[in-house]
Amino acid sequence: MKLKIKTLKIIHFALISGVTLAYFTAGTFSNLNIPKFNLENIKYLLIPVVAYLLGNFLFRNSIKNIDKNLKLQEKFAKYQSASLMRWAVIEGACFLLMFTLVEMQILGLFLLLYLLFLRPTENRIAKDLNVNSSELFV
Repeated sequence: MKLKIKTLKIIHFALISGVTLAYFTAGTFSNLNIPKFNLENIKYLLIPVVAYLLGNFLFRNSIKNIDKNLKLQEKFAKYQSASLMRWAVIEGACFLLMFTLVEMQILGLFLLLYLLFLRPTENRIAKDLNVNSSELFV
């Protein structure tokens, strides 16, 4: 199980690295101030909010639907799928904000920080799967 958790951590790191690299190569950091919202660009504020809510909804709904009688490895496979869905939604929103409006790139960076905080740890996985963390190392 430890190898599967390490694989999930590597996938997470690759997603973070890809978005970060894209921001440093294609992003424009000359205007990283908090943007002034008006009626034309207020819709861009909805992108990170919807990404956060949709990602968490998909994740929680997938976790809730995991059968309690499954073996730990089967539960972990479903957990991995749920995590990938959540991360993909947030990563997509980061890219969308990076390429749509230059003033809104700061919102994408905030989403990138949130994605960084979603790093899979043994304690978080055990808590989400409702198992003891010692079971993950069997």
